[in-house]
Amino acid sequence: AGLGFSFFEGGMSHEQREVHSRVSSHEAASSSSAPTSLLGRLTGAGLSENAVRTTKYTVWTFLPLELFEQFQRLFNLFWLAQCVIVLIPDMTPTNPISTILAFAFVIGLSVAKGGWEDHQRYKADREANSQKVEVLRDGEFRILESRSIRVGDVIRVKKEEQFPADMVLLSCEGMADMCYVETANLDGESNLKRVYPMPSTAKFDSAVRLAEGLRVKVSVEAPNERLYKFNGRLYHVGTPGAEAREGVVEAAGSRSEFEAISAENVCLRGARLRRTEQVHGLVVYAGMQTKLQMNARGAKSKFARLEVRLNRYIVYLFVVDIIICAGLTAGSLASSAQQDGLWYLGGARRPLGEEVSNFLTYFILLSAFIPLALMVSLELAILTQSLFMRWDNDMVCSKNKRMRPYTSSLNSELGLIEYVMCDKTGTLTQNKMEFRQCSVGGSVYHDPMSASLQPNASNPEVSLFLRLLAICNEVVPEEKEGSGQVEYASQSPDEVALVKGAAVNGTILMRRAPGTLTISHQGKEEVLTIISSLEFTPERRRMSVLVRSEGGDYLLLSKGADQAIQPQLAEGQLESGEAIRHLEEFAAQGHRVMMCSARSVPQQEAQEFLERKEAAGVELEGKDERVAEAYGMLEKGMTLVGVTCVEDKLQDDVPGTVQFLLAAGMHVWILTGDKLETAEAVARTSSIVSPTMTIAHVRAHDKNEVEQEMRAALDAAPGEGGGKVLVIDGMALTIAKQHFFKDFVLLCEACNVVICARCAPVQKAELVQLVMVHMRKVCLAVGDGGNDVPMIGTANVGVGIMGNEGMQASRASDFAIGEFRLLLRLIAVHGRYSSLRSSELIKYSFYKNLCFATPQIVFSFYSLFTGQSIANSWVGLSYNVFCTGMPALILAVFEKDLSEELIYRYPEAYSTAERRNCLTGGSLVYAELVGFYQGTLIAILALYSMDFLYDSSVPGRLASPGVDTIGMSWPQVVVVSVLGSLCMRTRTFNWIVWFFIFGSILATFLVIIILDDLFCPDPAEPVISCGVSITPTLTSLRPWLLLLVSVVAVLLPEGTFHYIQRNYFPSEWMKVQVVERRQGLAVMRSRFQVGGVGGRGFVE
Repeated sequence: AGLGFSFFEGGMSHEQREVHSRVSSHEAASSSSAPTSLLGRLTGAGLSENAVRTTKYTVWTFLPLELFEQFQRLFNLFWLAQCVIVLIPDMTPTNPISTILAFAFVIGLSVAKGGWEDHQRYKADREANSQKVEVLRDGEFRILESRSIRVGDVIRVKKEEQFPADMVLLSCEGMADMCYVETANLDGESNLKRVYPMPSTAKFDSAVRLAEGLRVKVSVEAPNERLYKFNGRLYHVGTPGAEAREGVVEAAGSRSEFEAISAENVCLRGARLRRTEQVHGLVVYAGMQTKLQMNARGAKSKFARLEVRLNRYIVYLFVVDIIICAGLTAGSLASSAQQDGLWYLGGARRPLGEEVSNFLTYFILLSAFIPLALMVSLELAILTQSLFMRWDNDMVCSKNKRMRPYTSSLNSELGLIEYVMCDKTGTLTQNKMEFRQCSVGGSVYHDPMSASLQPNASNPEVSLFLRLLAICNEVVPEEKEGSGQVEYASQSPDEVALVKGAAVNGTILMRRAPGTLTISHQGKEEVLTIISSLEFTPERRRMSVLVRSEGGDYLLLSKGADQAIQPQLAEGQLESGEAIRHLEEFAAQGHRVMMCSARSVPQQEAQEFLERKEAAGVELEGKDERVAEAYGMLEKGMTLVGVTCVEDKLQDDVPGTVQFLLAAGMHVWILTGDKLETAEAVARTSSIVSPTMTIAHVRAHDKNEVEQEMRAALDAAPGEGGGKVLVIDGMALTIAKQHFFKDFVLLCEACNVVICARCAPVQKAELVQLVMVHMRKVCLAVGDGGNDVPMIGTANVGVGIMGNEGMQASRASDFAIGEFRLLLRLIAVHGRYSSLRSSELIKYSFYKNLCFATPQIVFSFYSLFTGQSIANSWVGLSYNVFCTGMPALILAVFEKDLSEELIYRYPEAYSTAERRNCLTGGSLVYAELVGFYQGTLIAILALYSMDFLYDSSVPGRLASPGVDTIGMSWPQVVVVSVLGSLCMRTRTFNWIVWFFIFGSILATFLVIIILDDLFCPDPAEPVISCGVSITPTLTSLRPWLLLLVSVVAVLLPEGTFHYIQRNYFPSEWMKVQVVERRQGLAVMRSRFQVGGVGGRGFVE
């Protein structure tokens, strides 16, 4: 069985490559397949044709690539330079092993994390590549691993199995004319979709028939990520009995029959076969070239503002560090003359060139300016915050779906949101449609689901309306086994509601088959031939279907948005104005509206249309546009049949959630593809628009009129206490952005709420970009459908709702939630806490490290700038890891400024200045100044109390105090002081916090004992400097007394500052805490009308 295979791109067919089907073991071993993909060549992966690899690394590339990624961070480059310098002989004052081990530990954790994540991908790849598949070999189907499949193979897939590669459907069991597939793994859609075999190959439904009779060659477009588009040709080069349906072309110098291959003839990898026992297919894309893998790209990189600020502050601190090192080096140079008078130096002076070495020495000594453990602590804290979100039972929706944090690095960004851009259908509403009203023949029929149209079903207008609802759709009728009842499934809840409404009124969609549709109209069964169908798209905003009745008459039916249907109507159709009036009334009630139209098509015109459509269908470039253009020539002179009104109810607690967001200082915009009146009505019922707001409309489609309406909107005064609302439709938005962009930005800034109706997906993304770039605001976008993916990916934070429109939005998001009401808790609780915790961790880390580094600066003056280290290098390592590391991490995990109940009761606390600016240059400078002050005071007290500390009666010690004594006395004070400061900074205490604070103090003295045992000589031996002196620091009363005095002296000013601030200059959160403690929540409850959200209640 010969199979040909080629790629074409942009309409220009590349040279065709012959690929023989692997119907025998010998051919399987010797035949050549399609060339290795570009990805495979670049990575040198040597993958089998259908093997997939989603890992970032191989065994050989893991370490170099991971290290390359780590050293793209300025933070790691700084410490790499430290490690290089400490290896230079006679230059480092510290033990190089301690510096290198500390840095290796930090890098090792990050590398291990990346390796673990990649190993999880490897295990998933191995499982996928080991999937068992039936492949045609030697005239029979043999079971092989998925990795063994090649392009050109014929494979068999059975019921409930996943398709292992992208394949053109050749046949179904029993020569059936279609099969059902579920594409939930591809796009999240759980509804079944129909796939049709190629008509000329449908009879090859067994291994023998396939091996003996199939003679085809296939040309397909280059691999791409378009799930719903497919262009290709199937050529017959000798298949017995094959007949071309689409046309005849010249191929290789001879006439070859071919058929056009479309998306409805292709089963994609990852889809699952349903309701069909088995099918056979020809593999056209394999492995990394399948559409599933082409869509498995990394999401757009997003960076939290906190991370951006942190990188900038690290640069500033690096500059400060260089300046201080230069100053100390200058002090060393200036003190050289003073050294001439020191008798114990014997007149020795350092050469001038050694000052460079001295500069590098100080660069190493002051390395604590940039906290080594900060990045590890921050990553662990962010990971823990994400786990808390996932484990939060209050974030579980009514469908028992837990929220999913996909981009944990944006946790802190949730606490900075200023604008919320939301879709309407499925986001604010339930996306559960109910057919409420309709307008037919100038009359309004209420509650069609109670069969209100059936008494008038004999009316030609009503009859045509019901037939249109039953025919013009993509609904699949499914009969329940044994019950005889028909259920309907579709990607669109609107269509299901309308088909059910038609069924209740006597026009029932019975069954679908390839090319036919069976309905029961008022008790009479009728089989219609589907000549052509063009599904709804966001660009066309309508669906049309051309059918032929049993009598041979052609009928074109169309339904869609009023803006898409009205241009199709014949002149005079809207003269009475009744239909338009009814449509506007329906929309004003907040319901979804559609227009329906139809016309009889002469047979000759229908044939001309089919010829144009078929000619467009075989084009390799611009096929979709040409098909739509052919339909556009047919969709004219239509007759208005009726108007449908479908209600989409609001989700639970939407008004209360919106009121909280507005009270918290956020702006809420609605961006929807629905009609303007519908969007405005939903905005009112969801409390986005209040009665006191001034509403300005911009809906003109003429440039001059749009300008006038925008001017009027700019000049309109805000409502009393309510602000201003801008309501604009998609066409006016396009004109405003093209011609009056600056005025439009000013108008958006002046409005509290913006409602954009008839908004295309790309326009949603453009509005989000406008808010972020031109208004410089932090923007969150929330949606539930595939049309919301562009704005979700563009926003600072994208939130997807796992709703009825599939999982596309949630998979493209940074955070996925089950219902809109959970957005409140995500932002107000988790966002607030994450922003607070991460910023406090950063400030505290810089503070404690500067407090530890400052005594070295002070000691440089004491030691004539010789670069002498004041402490053993292992003390510095232990300080960050064992003594102060865990309390800082605990701070970033459990810190709270307000309780959850207070957050719900007091939404204004979200928008306070200190909340929006948790990490500013001023707050970081304050933390650094406190650390510098405390470190300086500790060093002075330690240096000038050596005589008090030193006990000369201790055997084996020198006769005068040395650097060992001072080197161990001040670190104890630093540890206790920074932990005491942590207690004053901490707002929430629990047993875990206290455990790690006291545990860290205990760990400090254990470290002293261990280091003394490792580095200090036996007292009976000659004494040398070891940097640690346990005896005078732990065995005498004087050091303990000095520790107490020093800690009190160091913390007293900071404690006084906190007392004055809290009692005389309190922050907003402090005021709320005082009210709660003194008067209880009853006072705040009396200020507000309380409603329920998440079972807690909050300010409405």
